[in-house]
This record gives sequence, structure tokens and C-alpha cells, in this order.
Amino acid sequence: MSDMTLPENVKNIEEYCEMLKAIPNQDITVNVLEDAINNCFIRKTEHAVQKKYTTSIWEEVEELQTAIGVMLDKLEKKSHKSKLGTFTVKLEEGYRLPKDDDSRKAFFAYLQERGSYDTMITVNARTLETFVKDEVEMKEQDGDFEFIPPGIERKHPQQKYSMRVS
Repeated sequence: MSDMTLPENVKNIEEYCEMLKAIPNQDITVNVLEDAINNCFIRKTEHAVQKKYTTSIWEEVEELQTAIGVMLDKLEKKSHKSKLGTFTVKLEEGYRLPKDDDSRKAFFAYLQERGSYDTMITVNARTLETFVKDEVEMKEQDGDFEFIPPGIERKHPQQKYSMRVS
């Protein structure tokens, strides 16, 4: 993989990312977007090649991802494919599992009412969160967009970035 290419008037990744985020919608070109995505792939690969976790490189990858996310949002796009791969932005909702006793009791009662208590009580947090997401999606299909199982809290949606090599 080749080295990153930054514009001549830019000193570092932080300045590059600020420049990218400041580009007006009408001035974002395919070349600018693809250069940013390719630079992000290059930096992410450099991070992966390191034998140990390198915080500074990963922070640069995150800065690039955020800048690319801003540009895609301005273009009203969710993803873009460059020569090195596809960059995708996804808004991910999550749920906080019960922490206090009252919330746990309310959620466990819900599981018992649904007949799922015996199978769900011994699973890990990720599986339990997937169960909650499925429950919420089923209610949304029925038109209930406010439903959350008792004892569960909705997390603030977060942007997640996915990078798939071509």
C-alpha cells in the first residue's frame, strides 16, 4: 500500500481533517472524498501492521473517519467506494441493560412474561442486547415506535464507521 498523500499546504492529519470538514457541500469532489478515504485506509493499515497498539495512529484514523463522515453527510450519502475499499457510515442505536435491582426485576419479569427467561438469563450482554433490539424492531413493525422493554434504557445513537477493503 502506498503512503498517505496530504495537500501541500497541510502540515498534519489534524489540519487535514479540519480542512475536509470545512469544505462546503458544493465543493466536495469525488477526488477529495476518495483521497480522504484512501488516506484513512492507508493509516488504518499502518496501525494494523504495528506489533502493538499505537494510540497516535489510531487517533488519526478516528479523525479521518469523522471528517469523511462529515463529508458523506453533506453529500447525503451513507457510503462511498474508493480504489482501496468502501467506507460506510451507520447510525447505531443501542440499549443499556439493567444495572440496578429495580430495573433488573422489571426486565426479568418481562422475560418471564414472554417465556424467554430460561433461555435468556444465562446469555452474555451482547446476545441480550440483540434480543432487546429484536423486540424493539418487532414492535416498530407493529407501529409502536416508543416501545422499550421494562428496565431497559435507550442509548444515544452513535455514528459507526465501517471500512471494507476491495
